[in-house]
Amino acid sequence: MEMEEDKVMTFLKDVYGPTHVPNHSGTWPPSITIRPRASFSAMRNRQAIRHLATRIFFAIQKYTQASEEEIQCMVVNGRIFVASNNNNSLPALKRALAKNGSKLYDLLTADLGIANEPRLVRATNKMKKRLDDGSHAKRSMVHGILEGVMNAALDDAIIEMKLSSGKNAHCADFIDNAAYNGKIIFISGKSAHAEQKLIWTLILAGSTRAAIIYGKKRPCRICYETLSYAQSIGCNVEFNGYPGGYWTGKPLNALSQMVKKKLNDDPESGGRLATHFSGRKGLYKVAYKAGKNGSTSVGDPGYDTESDSEAEA
Repeated sequence: MEMEEDKVMTFLKDVYGPTHVPNHSGTWPPSITIRPRASFSAMRNRQAIRHLATRIFFAIQKYTQASEEEIQCMVVNGRIFVASNNNNSLPALKRALAKNGSKLYDLLTADLGIANEPRLVRATNKMKKRLDDGSHAKRSMVHGILEGVMNAALDDAIIEMKLSSGKNAHCADFIDNAAYNGKIIFISGKSAHAEQKLIWTLILAGSTRAAIIYGKKRPCRICYETLSYAQSIGCNVEFNGYPGGYWTGKPLNALSQMVKKKLNDDPESGGRLATHFSGRKGLYKVAYKAGKNGSTSVGDPGYDTESDSEAEA
């Protein structure tokens, strides 16, 4: 069997089952695995990215009128890309911060005055302590990048990049150009979930550089499938291996566009792609949720799993 460019969406819909989503929280299978708190001692970059994404998510709530569901970040080649589900939220956040005269350090550590969000409090405390103490034992590469620009003028610290329907040659420039080393790059401009915008940037750049994608939530099943597909065509990306619920719509359309690009660039890849996706059939029936407050029985779909030592500095 071969996957043909004009039948990609039909093929994907067959692989990933129903396309009707009954409510805003997606489709969840009857059996869900709870992921309680886990050790991040060997994953400090992932932990720092989760803290960063959490801070940005709640800063959008505080400083803008944008409705946002998720923030994801990608660390690659000494710079950090940030993407959101809503294309308006990150540009609105930068405008609001600039109007307030804020610096990146304020975005990362300031009291946002948002009540009843203990995860935000923990993320803030850890971020601040690890940025303020250059010799902190639990610092990561991510903290080093943030430290380099946290007191710079906002326009020097945060750069905006817009994805378009064109060839997007600038994606490679943002990933490879030394001028963007140590920068925070806000991405907007594509109808897709946050993780998909990040991996789309890598695909359009033709980059095989090592990248880490992580965020406030675990990826939905289709975003997870998108990241797995990207790995299969050569992207060197590390991501959360425990997907959440199942959405179609926008994320499935975005995945379809990526597959069509591959078929257009490499017409001989149709058989390999068909084999890859056929092997994924039915996987949307497996999902994970975070154990709320360390519980092994109560699921929290709004967050990824926390560290088992999250209360520590």
